Amino acid sequence: QNFIFYIIGSGPEEIKLKKLVKDLDLENFVTFTGQLQKYDLNYYLQKSDVYIQASSYEGLPHVILEAMSHNLSIISTPIGGTNEVIQDGINGWVWELENNFKPNKNNLIKILNNLKLNSFDDINKRKNAQNLLFSTFNEDKNFQMYLELLK
Repeated sequence: QNFIFYIIGSGPEEIKLKKLVKDLDLENFVTFTGQLQKYDLNYYLQKSDVYIQASSYEGLPHVILEAMSHNLSIISTPIGGTNEVIQDGINGWVWELENNFKPNKNNLIKILNNLKLNSFDDINKRKNAQNLLFSTFNEDKNFQMYLELLK
C-alpha cells in the first residue's frame, strides 16, 4: 500500500518541494492543493488517514485539533502549543527538529514506518487524541467554565 500525500497550504518551501516531487517522480503520489477554505480543508481531512504538521514555529495550530476531530493519526513537530496537545507515543507522534529548526527527515520515515506496521497502536493513539479533544477542547464544557469565571 502506497501513501498518497496532500500538501495543503503554501509557503517559502513550495517551489523546492514541487521540484523535489518532480525530480523523484512522485507526482502520482503527491498533490499540492495551495491555500484552502475551511470547507475544502474538511474535504481533504475526511479523505485522509494521517495529518503531518511540519512547521518549525507556530502557536497552537488549530488544524491539529481539526485533524484530531477527523480521527487522523497526528505527526507534528514539537512547536508552540502543540507540545501541550500531542504527547509522543500516547496520542500522536512528535517529529523531531534538527537544531531546533528543521524537521528531521529520518525521524519522519521512522514514524511513518511505525504507523504502517502497527495499526493497533495507531488506533489507540487516535482514541487517546479523541478523548483529549473531548475532555480539554470541548466547546460546551469550556463555555460553561468561562460563564462560571465571569460570575
